[in-house]
Amino acid sequence: MSWYNIIKGENDGGTCYPDAYRWMMKNASHADNTHNMGDSAKLAHATVTGTGGGIEGVEYGHAFILINNGFVIDVATGKEVGFPKDVYYKTGNVKDVKLYTFDEMLKVSMAEGTYGPWD
Repeated sequence: MSWYNIIKGENDGGTCYPDAYRWMMKNASHADNTHNMGDSAKLAHATVTGTGGGIEGVEYGHAFILINNGFVIDVATGKEVGFPKDVYYKTGNVKDVKLYTFDEMLKVSMAEGTYGPWD
């Protein structure tokens, strides 16, 4: 796959994977000293359980940002909402979490040709 496929952001589900990827590009890039969160921000891919809106009880893949291993930023559908990690993980029954630093995210996205999920 190519960088073009990643930028197009075609996927079969919601927008969490491209939204979280773009958040990392904007806020965790080592090239941007104004917003650089560095390795304190990690891209997270996980399995979560829906809590409402027609998906209650349904497990699905989801992407979000983990800050300093204690705070979650969920940027799905373009909204940026923050939660303490323990509350977010318990509410969404978060499991099978895979974390990526900014550099790891770039390497895997180039190899896979998508925003995620990977592996």
